[in-house]
Order: sequence, then structure tokens, then C-alpha cells
Amino acid sequence: MIENISVGVIKKRGGTNFQNSIIQVNGFMLFGLVLTLSQDSIWTIGGNIITNPADVSVTIAPSIPLIRQDRVLLNKTGGMEIQTGMPGVISGASYLRPYDQNEFVEISIITHDGAGNVTTTPPVILPHQFTDLQYLKILALIYTNSISTIVIFPSFGERGITQALTINYNIQSKDDVFTAASIDNGVGSVLANINTGTKVASVGSASIDRTVLMQLAFTRNNISTTENKSATFLTFIPQFAGVSVLTDMTTYAQMTANLQKFVQASATIVRQSSPAAQYIWFISNKNNAAILDQNNFNQIVGVWGDGVSEFYRKSLVLTLADASTVTVFLYRSRNVKTLSTFTYKIQ
Repeated sequence: MIENISVGVIKKRGGTNFQNSIIQVNGFMLFGLVLTLSQDSIWTIGGNIITNPADVSVTIAPSIPLIRQDRVLLNKTGGMEIQTGMPGVISGASYLRPYDQNEFVEISIITHDGAGNVTTTPPVILPHQFTDLQYLKILALIYTNSISTIVIFPSFGERGITQALTINYNIQSKDDVFTAASIDNGVGSVLANINTGTKVASVGSASIDRTVLMQLAFTRNNISTTENKSATFLTFIPQFAGVSVLTDMTTYAQMTANLQKFVQASATIVRQSSPAAQYIWFISNKNNAAILDQNNFNQIVGVWGDGVSEFYRKSLVLTLADASTVTVFLYRSRNVKTLSTFTYKIQ
């Protein structure tokens, strides 16, 4: 016989070990002489959380021909035990043994009729120190949310240069119950990879900014929840600095061949050089940048070819390596210079 005798919540006020205990019983069945407490039950005993254990089963000792009552107890580690009652005579009543409420909490009573039949008395909601609202607040305090991370490699690159991209992702469910988990850019569902450590996946190639989105759906404390996490590959317009005898530069190839390339978010470049009858060059993604020498003296920047400014400035539509175009700004000293390990800075 299978008898589902209890679905509910027992909140037990006990002593030292069972102080503030909460027991959520999701399935309690009797099959023949085997009593089983479902693996879906969640127990918080003395501040220790026991979640999703395996089914806990105990075998009931027969009582023939005596009438007897036994206690079904949950111990402080979440194990189920039967405390045998004191039997009476063949046709007489029996009584229960005392038990230590600091070590056990009662979840049911088993009654033997003396003819090999047993019945169970459903658990009783015992008096406790928590209101329903307090109970929910306590669950919220002990509930552990899922942890999910996604990181893209490389994290940045040069605009116009194609990079192969991979992601590392890790999803730990904790107390959340996941119903869906997926990553775009060709990865698809990753529901099977939850709680399996860090995973690596390819997300194709990019020469411009690329964002990879991880979409999660789960039940958190009985509430359906969604969460999105993302990782972005950033690309920066190449910038250049150095010295050259060239009076002008108009192509990416010229700049790459004659100057040092900088791939960075900032427009600030500090460049030490020893020009020998060469021009000082900066090619920046910033308009109206300031140029300073190593003594922090501000250099006057004017219109290209004005004949008076220390540095000239003009804009240029530059074709990058992938044939896309961007606007950059050229800064070149008016005169050639001959210096030894001299520093200029653009910012």
C-alpha cells in the first residue's frame, strides 16, 4: 500500500540543535512496511540546510500480536528514524516512549493493530515561534542564488583586424532550479552544462565590437526569474606615434610601416624618440588633442600648413585593414627635429 500522508510544512520549536528548525515535507509514503520521505523535501535543522537529499527510507518492525504505537523522527542530520513504542498486552493499548526534542523532531505516528496492519497519523503542524511571513523571510536569508559568469577572449583588439573569439562560461545553480540556459552567436542551449565547471565555446570571428549574450531562466524561491549576462569584445581604432621624414601620410600601410601602432581605448600616448632631421608624428582618434613636450610645455597646435604653429592638425578618412573606414586626426611637427631621447605626449 502506498499512502501519501503528508504534503506540507512542519515548523518545530526545539532545543539547542533544533532551534529555529523548518522542515518542508513534500512526500511521505508508506509501502508495506517501508516508510519513505521524498527526496524533494527540504530541511533546515539547527541552522544547517539539507536540500534535495536522496529518498530516506526505514523499515517498520512488525508488531504481532501486540498493539503498538511508534514515533517517526527526523534526526539532526536529516536521517529518519523509528522510535519503537512500549507495547501493551495483546488486546491492550500502548504508549509512546519519551524522546529528546534537542536531538529529534517528530514527523508522524505509526499505529500497529496487532494483526500485521499499520496506519500512519499525518504530521501535525506544531506550535512554533515563526509566523508565515517570518518563515518566508528565513527562507530568503538561507537561500543561495545561482552564480553565472561569461568572459570573452580576447577582450579587445584592433578595429578592422579579424580576431577569432572564444568564451569561458560557468553556471552554478545553487538553490535555483534552471529551466533554460542559452548563449547566442551559434552556441545554443547550455542547460546540460550547468554545474559542470567552466566551459569553453567558440563564438566566431569579429573585426568590430561583438557582444555575446547568455540568457538564463530559472525558479528562485518559487518565483520564475530570468537573467541575462553578456561579454563584449571591444575594438579600438589604431593610433600611431613616432618620427618620419614623410611630410604627409594617407594610408594605413604608410602609418604601419613608419610609426609605432597603439591599440588602446585612451587617446593619451607618451612617446620617446631621437629624431634625426625627422618630423614628430601622432595619429590620433581624438580631435583637438593637446601635445606636450617632456617638460610639460604645451605645444601650439594649428591648422595644417599654417606656417606658424608648432604642430599641424588635420582629419583623414582612413581605410582600415578590412576595408572599413574611420576618421582619424593627423598631428605633425611643423619642422623636422634632431633630438636625443626626447619625449612628446599627446592627450
